Amino acid sequence: MVGRGEEVTCGKISIYFWGVSATRPFAEREPPCAIVASCSSIILLDVGEGCQKALEHFNLGFNKRMVVLISHLHGDHYLGLPPLLHTLSLSGRSEGLMIIGPPYLHRALQTYDLRHDFPLVFAEVWGVQGVLDLRWWAGFTISYVAAPHAPLSYSYVIRYPDIPHLDSSKLDEAGIPREARRSLVEHGYVVVDGREFRLKDFLRSIDPGPVIAYSGDTLPNAAFIARSKGADVMIHEATFSELEEKAKTAPHSSPVDAAEAALKARAKLLVLTHFSTRYRDLEKLVDEARRIFPRTIYAFKGLVVQLTTKTPRTIFLRKFEEV
Repeated sequence: MVGRGEEVTCGKISIYFWGVSATRPFAEREPPCAIVASCSSIILLDVGEGCQKALEHFNLGFNKRMVVLISHLHGDHYLGLPPLLHTLSLSGRSEGLMIIGPPYLHRALQTYDLRHDFPLVFAEVWGVQGVLDLRWWAGFTISYVAAPHAPLSYSYVIRYPDIPHLDSSKLDEAGIPREARRSLVEHGYVVVDGREFRLKDFLRSIDPGPVIAYSGDTLPNAAFIARSKGADVMIHEATFSELEEKAKTAPHSSPVDAAEAALKARAKLLVLTHFSTRYRDLEKLVDEARRIFPRTIYAFKGLVVQLTTKTPRTIFLRKFEEV
């Protein structure tokens, strides 16, 4: 007998911020790049130039199962792909890699020498919205919605599966060995000594899976908000201050726009990113957002946001320090 229950979970998900600048590098701000890491895979959210350096900086390695999400075909969001693939090859990568992005992404990259010695899959998303189920390969699903920015721009919402907590007493009474319990969770049933057991008969409770929403570059977008309902972390661009005339004419969001999106989506934490080079003091941008959504922070190179997969969800913030 082992306590009142047992879990099948990886325990935590970490978001590593590297590139938080808009358009071009600026001081310590790199072009857009963030990484979501779980025990099963890592996700790169846009790949600006130099993004591959983040993998080494954060000690994430070069051979984990990897999915790359490209929001749109402006150079600062995807031109880091060729050097990323080259670096992964030089580092001896053998694990497969999937690149997901807008229509014509593959064609846009054909002028580059995409050197790679590992399986590479391109998946281009089409239409106004949809869902990609990657649970079988990478452990999550991705919803995408068209973003009002440049033509063929997209925002993404990453959803990890719900986490079942099993009743150990019932499992022991049924004689289901420990080595069969993960299969019970993954497949919904398991056969032991010729007897079939169903997952629903051994559940103690279920925690909803973590949800991470990434806006990419976008104007305010009701469809993205709807897809992001209950997000644990919303990563939203905030290029120009609400006080700037540019905020009224450029196809970008202000901190106020981002805060209103987080409020309507009932997100737990809002992380602002993609800042214009005209701003050195980002606290002023955060203050604009916090008047509407107090649980707002700004991204910077080296920020790590870590959330537990258990509920009630706990979110930790820290600055990554190299050892």
